Amino acid sequence: MFCNCANTIYVSSQINLSYCSVTDIGLLSLSSISGLQNMTIVHLAGITPNGVTATLMVCGCLTKVKLHEAFKSMMPPHMIKNVEARGCVFQWIDKPFKVLYCSPGCFTQR
Repeated sequence: MFCNCANTIYVSSQINLSYCSVTDIGLLSLSSISGLQNMTIVHLAGITPNGVTATLMVCGCLTKVKLHEAFKSMMPPHMIKNVEARGCVFQWIDKPFKVLYCSPGCFTQR
């Protein structure tokens, strides 16, 4: 599986999609990965709170999810409680989006 941030994602029990360009449909397709336990979703371009909510509802094996704290207020509280009741722990990240200058005409996201 590849993401638009020019990294190859090797799927094991965890996946870090931070700083990638992923759509709601792409995020939802991860629910078909059996054994996916940890997911990090910070600073993704192209996803919505509805896409995150749908993915978390169908990924029944998740034990830990790192999300930007901006999603906390945009997701239904009952959904968060439902996912936590299945044994998943949320880690809310307050990390500013950074764009680093690397050379003339080139910008890198970090």
